Parts: sequence; structure tokens; C-alpha cells
Amino acid sequence: MGDIGNRNNRKKKKKKNVNKKDSSFKVSVVATLIILLLVAAVGGIYAYNYYKPNEEMVALDEYMNVPAGTAVIMKDGQRYHEDALIEYGKPYISLLMAKELFEENFYYDENERLVVFAMPEYVVYAEVSDSEEENSIYEDESKVELSSPAAIDRAGTVYLSAEFVSRYTSFKYDYYENPGRLVFTYDYEASYLMAMPNEGEIALREKADWKSRIVRKIGTSEKLMVVNGGAMENGYINVMTEDGVTGFVKKSEVTSDYQKFESDYVAPDYYKTQPDYYVNLVFNAISYKEGNDGAADLLKYADGVTTISPTWFRLTGNEGDITSFADSSYVDTMHAKGVDVWGLVSNFEESVDTTKILSSTSTRKKLIAKLIDEAKRVGMDGINVDFETLATECGPHYIEFIRELSASCRRNSLVLSVDNYVPAAYNAFIDCEEQGKVVDYVIIMAYDEHYAGSEEAGSVSSIGYVENGIKDMAEMVPKDKIICAIPFYTRLWKITDGVLSSEALSMRSAEETVSSNDATYVWDEETAQNYAEYSKDGSDYKIWLEDADSIEEKVVAIANANIAGVAAWRLGFEKSSIWTVIKEGIK
Repeated sequence: MGDIGNRNNRKKKKKKNVNKKDSSFKVSVVATLIILLLVAAVGGIYAYNYYKPNEEMVALDEYMNVPAGTAVIMKDGQRYHEDALIEYGKPYISLLMAKELFEENFYYDENERLVVFAMPEYVVYAEVSDSEEENSIYEDESKVELSSPAAIDRAGTVYLSAEFVSRYTSFKYDYYENPGRLVFTYDYEASYLMAMPNEGEIALREKADWKSRIVRKIGTSEKLMVVNGGAMENGYINVMTEDGVTGFVKKSEVTSDYQKFESDYVAPDYYKTQPDYYVNLVFNAISYKEGNDGAADLLKYADGVTTISPTWFRLTGNEGDITSFADSSYVDTMHAKGVDVWGLVSNFEESVDTTKILSSTSTRKKLIAKLIDEAKRVGMDGINVDFETLATECGPHYIEFIRELSASCRRNSLVLSVDNYVPAAYNAFIDCEEQGKVVDYVIIMAYDEHYAGSEEAGSVSSIGYVENGIKDMAEMVPKDKIICAIPFYTRLWKITDGVLSSEALSMRSAEETVSSNDATYVWDEETAQNYAEYSKDGSDYKIWLEDADSIEEKVVAIANANIAGVAAWRLGFEKSSIWTVIKEGIK
């Protein structure tokens, strides 16, 4: 009985242990399930939060961070490196920025505190103002009122009102406040990629990321300028709103198309006041009033000449004064021969400081007025500017003078031509490219390749000098505005004990010199000229002739270049037969 009882007790204990194991397993399973559910819940919450777009809005002031009293400048969807100034409630940009972005022709006269801008037929003058009430500008003598001063000075920096700049240039602007934004659109020829929401509102975000903050909600009617050509980052593209706020939108949420900005802007027309013939011009050196009398005789054999340029005007002082040998009877005589007259103005007087004259707006105006008055008085057809040996610092003032003179000439139906050295690095400051925009003709003086002060003897005008001069000028100036001037003179070079000197000779004098010294000339292929040398009285002489052969080579090269014409310095230095060579060469 005792053993049986013990066995029964052991069985009961085993059953109790089995029940305990089952219970532990069930607890373990439930716990695992709970943990898995918790993990799933946490993961779901994390996933939801991770993939949920950020709906936080950022204040525009914080986002754009615009300093007080200024406005950011938005150009082509980018924030410009310089801000606009807000004065009198209006946006102003620096003069340097106006020149850099929109129009380099803005000129500042620091001494007279004037901003000057030359249009095709008039010149704009704006005084740098110290008062909100001084908001007038002048188009020549016509007064124009603006809503605020056109130009102001702040801490030594000149600023122009956006209103003033946009009046004379191709850009359009819109100004927005809080924060200040000045939005420029100015290239009306180019097409811009624009985007619009497909449907409903879309988010404009700080970054190309759905977790970044929202700058603004964009409605279906709003246009967005696409920045950086539509390049995508994380499925987003960079855009700018019409009021100058940049950010990122989902590419899938917008449609895009190329559009042009609309504008009623009409570009200034620097139309040419020029004859409709191939120009065959000759310069006539006149240094006194009576010099006008012999021009008709000198021109007697000049068959084919279309234009004559007498050296009538000289700068004589630093206040814009000139001396004039202009004569109406000379003009009448030339017109009777069918020849136009372009009076030449030079700066060769030693007492004249050309930089001083041209750097003053008042003296420029005075000089231009005198030239125009003389042109009208004698009835001439054009003005030729021959300012040489200019100082580098004179460059911007010289170009401004040319711009302003061109406006007066155009308004008075006068042809304007400008004489220039063959283009080179040392004379780049005279800016032939800018000249070519506003004048009727840019004349290349394709001579003095070797001149009185040269360190070696050589040609005054080799064929390569002519051809390269035309080629280099044509890279800056339209061909239909280029005239190439060639010499009717040469230089006789003399070497004595190693010392070089020279003298200028006319064609006839050069031939007589070669003949009288029993020298024989030979054709020099490199220069396309006849060359001679001889020795006399212990000195050696060299000469590269200008004659029918060399002139023919030059004129044919000029004609083949398809430019506007040929010119020659100077009347009276040529042989009469040369005119036939020129006439035949330019056919």
C-alpha cells in the first residue's frame, strides 16, 4: 500500500510540472507577440513620421534674411552678390552694377556730379541728388520728372534708381516689400523654362527634400521660373516665384514649358547716317584759311573720289574751344563735283590736354556744340574725329565724347567717322567695339607701321599690316562700318654710324630720290612694295616705295575684305595716275 501511494504521489507531481511548463510557454508566446506588436507599432509610427512630408512653414523674413533698408536682387532665379538700397521707398542699384548688368554706357562725371547716358539722338543728364525733391532729369534740354531722385550718393557710392535705369535699358523690374526683393527680367530674346502646378496647391520647400520646411504654398495659376535648366535633385527642381522667392518643388507636381517674357521695350536704334556708296575718301591737309583755295586743283585728277576730309578744326584750349578754317565756298565747290565733305577735328596742339577737355561734361558739350554749329554754318556733310596720342586714362572720357557727338551728328544728319590706329594691345582703351556701335565709320589708319621714332628701318605700310589691321578691326566692328586708310607717302631711312633717322617723302619725291641716286629698286614680296637701297656720303639709305604697284596691292586687298571703303593720307602726296589704280582696284 505504501509503495502504491508513493507512485501516485509522484504521478501527481509530474502532472503539476507539465502544467507549469505549458503555462510558461504560453506566457512566453504572448510576450513575444506583444513585443512584436510593439515593434511593429513603433516601426509603423517611425515609418509614418519618416515618410510624412514636413508641413512646418518658415517665415519669409527668416528664410531670406534681407538686411534692413535693402532688397535682395534676383536675377535669372539667383540671388545677386550685391543688394539694392531702399531710399525714399524706392529701390536703387549701384552705378557699377548698372554698368555691369545692363548698360556699360552709364558715365559718371565725378567733378560735376552728373550721371550721363547717350541715346541715339539725345543725351540724358541726371544730377546726383541730395534731396528727395530733386527728381528731375534732362533729355538734352527737355525736363523729365521721375518718382524719386535718379541718382544719389551714399558713403561715396553712387546709386541709380531702378526707375531711371529701366527707362533707358532693356530690363524690367518688380519691387516687393517685407522682405525687400528686386526682381529683374531683361533678356526678352531668350526663352525661359517656366513651370506651373499640375493641380491643387504644391509646396515650395527650402531644400530638395520633403523633410525641409515649406517656404510657401503655390497655387495652380502661379508661374515658376525653373533655375539651373531643370536639373533634378531627389526628384525636386529649383524654381523662383514671380515675386522673387526661390525654393524647390517636386518635378512630378509641375508641368513645364519654355516661354518668353513680354515687354514693350524698344531697343535704341543707333541707325547709320551714311551714304549709300562705296567710300573713296581722301584727307586734305589745311593749316590756314587760304589753304582752302587750292583743293579744287589738287582734286582735278582724283577721279572716283566720293568724299574729302579737310583738316579744318583744332582743339586750341582746355575749355572746349576750337579754331576753324571751315569755308562754305569750299563745300560748294566739292558738292558741285559730287564730293561730300567731312570736316576733320584734331588734337595736335601741344598746349591741349585732351583728357582734361573730355573728362568734363561741360567742355564736351561746348566742343560738340561748336563742331555742330560750324558744320551747319558751312553746310558740310560729316565730322571726322582724329584724336591721337591719347593717354590711357582718357579712354572712358574719349568714348563718352564719341557717344555724345554721335547723338548730335545723328540728330543733324551728319556722318560721323573716327580715325583709329591699327588695333593693338596698347591702344585697346579707345574701345573700337564701342565706337562701332555708335558711329557711322571706323577708319583704320593703316600706316606708320614704321615711323619717325622707330628703332629699325622698315615699311610705312606693308601688305600684312593692312590685311591684319582689317582682320583685327572686323572682329570688333561691322564690316559695313570699316574704312581702311592707306598712305600716299613713304620714309627714306638714313643710317649714319649706326644712328637711324628718317624723313617722310611724297610719292613723286620718293621716286625722284631713287632715280637721282642711281638706285635700282626690286620687288619685296613680304611687304608687297618696291624696295631700294644705296649709300652716299658715308651713310646708308633704305626706302620702301608707295607707288602704283604697292597701292594696287593694298586696294585690291581692301576690296576683297568687303569693307565699306578706302581712304588715303593725304591729297597732294600722290601721283595723278594713282587715282586710276584706286578706281580700278575697288571695282
